[in-house]
Amino acid sequence: MRTQKRGQASMEYLMTMSLLLLIILPAITMFMQYANERKAEVEEAQIFTLGTKLMLSTQEVYYQGEGSRITLNEYFPERLVNISFHAYTDHPGGEYVIYLTSARGVLSDIGFPVSVPVYLDTEHTRWGAGMREIRLDTLRNTTSGELYVNVTIN
Repeated sequence: MRTQKRGQASMEYLMTMSLLLLIILPAITMFMQYANERKAEVEEAQIFTLGTKLMLSTQEVYYQGEGSRITLNEYFPERLVNISFHAYTDHPGGEYVIYLTSARGVLSDIGFPVSVPVYLDTEHTRWGAGMREIRLDTLRNTTSGELYVNVTIN
């Protein structure tokens, strides 16, 4: 009779623990999923803010004239995988677009139109999460004589 009570206590303990695990594990999973979604939203907002600052600063340094420079210290989130500049010359006067590529499951581009010529110095560009120094210089093209903004990311 006594062994049956010990067995019953063990069984009750196992049932209680399994019930607790059935409640706790899904709650932890839901919390982690929610936290990851919020982190992704924050990083997307950081990428959008970075693109807006780049767009405005590029135009500002260009209109200040040759020899002007702006240095930005910005945080690059983990999801930012690339920054590129594309020129579309089929429009009158041309149009330039700054593309920030983020990886949120799939790659997605966020475009920021700029009305000034831009060149990204990819030779010295360092990618990855963390603080980066972005230097914007207005230079003159030696062959055409036109002004452009040179962007260097360190």
